[in-house]
Formats: sequence, C-alpha cells, structure tokens
Amino acid sequence: MKTSRKRALFYLAEAALIAALLFLPVDSDLRALTAGGLFMHLTNSLAGLLFEWRIAAMEPGSDSIFGISNDTIIKCVMAASIAAMASWPLLRTNGAWIGGVLMLAWGVESLLVHPKQNPGQARVR
Repeated sequence: MKTSRKRALFYLAEAALIAALLFLPVDSDLRALTAGGLFMHLTNSLAGLLFEWRIAAMEPGSDSIFGISNDTIIKCVMAASIAAMASWPLLRTNGAWIGGVLMLAWGVESLLVHPKQNPGQARVR
C-alpha cells in the first residue's frame, strides 16, 4: 500500500478515535487528555506534511543516527512515552499524559508510514 494511503487511513482512524473519546459517556480526565493529545498530534502532522514532502524530495539520507537505526530510536521514544503515561496515576501531571499520547501516536505513525528499506535502496513514494 502506498505511503499516502497508509497515512490517510491512519489520520482517519485517529480522527475516529478522537470522536469516539469525545462522545463516550464517561466523565474522566484521561479521556479528555487523550483526545487532546491525539488532536494535537493530528493537527501537527497535517501541518507538517508540506515540510515532510519537501524533505522526501531531497536526496535519501542515512537510515541511522550515531549508528543506531531509526526503528530502534522510534521504539525507544514509544517506550518512553508509555512510561510517561504510566506515571500519570502517581504524579497526576497532565503534561506527562498528553506528551505520552503525542509521542506514542508519532511513533505508531512513523512505523506505519515509513516502511523499512534495504540499505542503499532509495525510498519510493
């Protein structure tokens, strides 16, 4: 499946999840915080599409940073976001929960949208 279709399906699923969270009859801080974090991710991602398309048109770069693969970095960011979200019951910090949701959505989007590629192979869009 092409990257743009995967991205569109992911954004539609994210918007559907936001709508479902907003219309749940449960009165909870986490419901509102999760919907807010997902909405923030959705709007930031849509706003950043022009920049991402411009970067994609440039020469393909390396698939690692400091010798660590991008997939490993993304998975570590996702683990850190889950840890931030898990700290919410203890610390009751709304920023940690929203940041965790935002980073987790970013990580899932990165894993879904950017396919693994063989070294030396250019990314095809």
